[in-house]
Parts: sequence; C-alpha cells; structure tokens
Amino acid sequence: MRNPTRPFAGLEQVDFTGLRMRLVDAESQVIGRLAAYLSVILQGKDKPVFAPNKDHGDICVVTNAEKAVFTGRKWEGKLYRWHTGVAPGVVNFAEHGVYANVV
Repeated sequence: MRNPTRPFAGLEQVDFTGLRMRLVDAESQVIGRLAAYLSVILQGKDKPVFAPNKDHGDICVVTNAEKAVFTGRKWEGKLYRWHTGVAPGVVNFAEHGVYANVV
C-alpha cells in the first residue's frame, strides 16, 4: 500500500538514464490523435533502439489538457461503460458527466 505522505518514495529505484522529458501542449488538439501520439512516445517506438521487450518510453507531461477537443458529436454521444460484477451492474457515464466530475 502506498504511503500518502511520501507519494514519490519509489522513484530512487527507477533508472532515468536515457529518458527524455517530453512536454506536450494539448490545446486545440484532437483527443484521439493526441492519445495515439502519446502512446508512441510512452512505448518508446520513436527511438531507434526500440525493442518490444524493453521499456524505452519517455516521460510525458501534458499541459492544457482541459482545452483538448473532441470531434463530431463525441461530447454528447460517447459513453463509458463497465460492469460492477453484480446484477444489474452495467454503469454508463456520458463524456460531459465524466469531465464535470474530474474538473
């Protein structure tokens, strides 16, 4: 269990050699394209030393994430669904509801 008084306690065991800090501005970026771009960076597929069994991904810091945009009618129509494990356990949330709870 994590110690809330020391949230970064395990970082001294992480090897940061060869990692770059990437600063990504998400203002007016489309969510899906931004996610695809970030996944390539996090997996390390943009590096010439990429190997699927090694973790060569860089550190990504996303700024202005609240200003990223959805295309089409995804803001009203996108649903997040999961099952709680008990009947009737399907839970649905629309995108604007999830965003309102986070912000």
